[in-house]
Amino acid sequence: MVAKLHYLKTSVTGTAAQLISNVPMSHESFDVAWNLIKERFDDKERLILSYVEKLFSNTTQVNRTAHDLNTLVSSTKETLDALKALDVPLEHWNYVLLYTLTRRLDSTMREAWEVKRSSLPRPTTVDQLIDFIQARARALEAIQSPSQSTYSSRIKSVKEPLTPKTRAAHYATTQPATAQYPCDLCRGAHYIVSCPKFRELHPTDRHKLVVNQRLCFNCLGHHNLSACNSSRTCKTCGAKHHTMIHLPSSIPQHQLATAQRRPQPLCDGLNQLSHYLKEMRRRCAISPV
Repeated sequence: MVAKLHYLKTSVTGTAAQLISNVPMSHESFDVAWNLIKERFDDKERLILSYVEKLFSNTTQVNRTAHDLNTLVSSTKETLDALKALDVPLEHWNYVLLYTLTRRLDSTMREAWEVKRSSLPRPTTVDQLIDFIQARARALEAIQSPSQSTYSSRIKSVKEPLTPKTRAAHYATTQPATAQYPCDLCRGAHYIVSCPKFRELHPTDRHKLVVNQRLCFNCLGHHNLSACNSSRTCKTCGAKHHTMIHLPSSIPQHQLATAQRRPQPLCDGLNQLSHYLKEMRRRCAISPV
């Protein structure tokens, strides 16, 4: 019993260790120490509530990576197993758990889950959702090799802060959330690449809108093509313009670049006036007195 008491004292920490720190090392003391710990911590309802809080309190959306998805699954399964061990009836928690877990997924994962769910028999269970998340995590692990992961983390660690120009280009091409300036089509709080109305337009109409609004042809940001810092190109033809304004082959693609470089009517007038004044000064300089 002395050995059991010694093992108990070396196994507990914090409040539990303080609680039995003054119990003497003797054959009769183990039962005393064990009863002290049970009276202090053996509160079944308190344990259940702590696990419920762990399950529902965290609403943070997880990243779509193998590590984060596996962590979400393991944490959820451990909590559910603990609740089952405490004789909590979980058979009626199915839809609550489905809602809680899907809320932790990003929009891409939720869309994929809805597609998967539509092919499953009813009712959909939380175990089916967990299997789906685990399958996605395995797929991501297969796609991203360890060398790629190490290289990506190394690049992120040495990446320089974005300048105002590169930040604007980055936001205009990658961010679907609240924009720094309103949408150029519907004036909504998003970038034009995320605008539903813009996406519904024909590519020719999108191209005309970009020309009229004098947007960057490469990232659709508020700057000229020559000032664009984005390295992205059209996914259809590889040219230096946004994929959403890629025109059909019947329309020459070189018009994309020349359209934005073409001076506006006001600029044409100023250029003609400047040329006229230079010509008049030259003629006056060489005319006889």
